[in-house]
Amino acid sequence: MGRCTRTYLWMVAWCLLLEGLWGSIAHAGPILTFADPQTFFSAVQVVTTETFDEFRSNTNIGVGSVTLDGITYTSSNPSAIWFVSDTFVTPSPPNSLVTSNAIAPVTLTFEGEGFTDAIGFFLVGVGGIPSASYRVDVVAVDGERLDQMISPGVITTNIFRGFAAEGGILSLTISPVEVGGSIANFHLDSVSHGAISTNVVPEPSTLSMAGAGVLISLGYAWRRRCRLSPEAPSA
Repeated sequence: MGRCTRTYLWMVAWCLLLEGLWGSIAHAGPILTFADPQTFFSAVQVVTTETFDEFRSNTNIGVGSVTLDGITYTSSNPSAIWFVSDTFVTPSPPNSLVTSNAIAPVTLTFEGEGFTDAIGFFLVGVGGIPSASYRVDVVAVDGERLDQMISPGVITTNIFRGFAAEGGILSLTISPVEVGGSIANFHLDSVSHGAISTNVVPEPSTLSMAGAGVLISLGYAWRRRCRLSPEAPSA
């Protein structure tokens, strides 16, 4: 086997190895769920918690979406009025955050189109018969997705949920679910998150395409060099 051919095969092997290593780094693992606040705070590094208590109770603070403490809260209803309420007893009284004129899905995203490794919150589920139900959808940087249902029952109660992903969480959506022909609103309180970053690690598919491009470019350059410089005959 000629020197050029051997070198080219080594280049192929190294490119495939590096591509595999980067791909495994980019897909950092599953999204973890926490139902207990103490366990959540022990497992992750929370940098801040928004309690909404800096606002005067029972006031409007925005329409459609509001950004507070690094998180943007966006209702799927652009006319939704964001309202700071003291209606219910919450983990950090007196206030909680709710849309006062609309019952619609709410998506939490992060400033600068960034992501965080952890987010947790208390959902004040409005009880009643039939009992309310809510779906939580979490999207991670690497494309991993998680969805789960929260059903508080007939009595209004504070329910904690926390989520963590080593590769980062891009968004979290809470959607009221119709049960028995009725749908219930929800309040949020004590929304906590880890550090927010905008340095996104490329997804595995992106890395694969980049690796293939590098491989093709290197192969072309090397084979062209071999054509211009014929191999010396074997001794």
